[in-house]
Amino acid sequence: MSKQYISSALIAGSIVALLSTIPFVNSCCCLWLIAGGFFAAHLVRNDIGLITSGNGFLSGLFAGIWSSILYTILNTLMMIIRPEAALDAIYKSFETGPFNLPPETLELIYEFASSPLFNLGIHLGISMLTFPVIMGLGGLIYALIFKKKKPETDKKPTQQFPPQQIQSKPDIDSEQPPTLPTSNDNKT
Repeated sequence: MSKQYISSALIAGSIVALLSTIPFVNSCCCLWLIAGGFFAAHLVRNDIGLITSGNGFLSGLFAGIWSSILYTILNTLMMIIRPEAALDAIYKSFETGPFNLPPETLELIYEFASSPLFNLGIHLGISMLTFPVIMGLGGLIYALIFKKKKPETDKKPTQQFPPQQIQSKPDIDSEQPPTLPTSNDNKT
């Protein structure tokens, strides 16, 4: 991995991880992921000078990997520091959602959800599957929008001929039809 990818991954991935962790701001998580891939590709383009589809996708992919690791660490720390805040959202989603689970099942879910190790595994698994792909697509979109078009040097110039003047044909009616020799002409 080159220096351009590392620096863009660290910068864009850190921004996305922070925005995805902050309460209320994290409701736009998918927007942050696409924008982060877009930004990572922009940073690579500034370093290299040009961007290809592959460069754009790879920059977003690497930023997504770093972002998912940092996001998981930050969420696990928040779970350890303030477990009640993280668990409130889980409680509300199961109590008000379309789930008709028995109370024993809800207690088991709450017990697992309050475990930092479980939280670490869930966040890392989900974010490692989604962050790199979505941020890679954001980088690809950037590359497709801003890549420079190749000059058209492969095409041979077409030779244009001057228009030819069409000569008019003589009028058929004005010509006298050929005459056939008659028998009188042969007697002389």
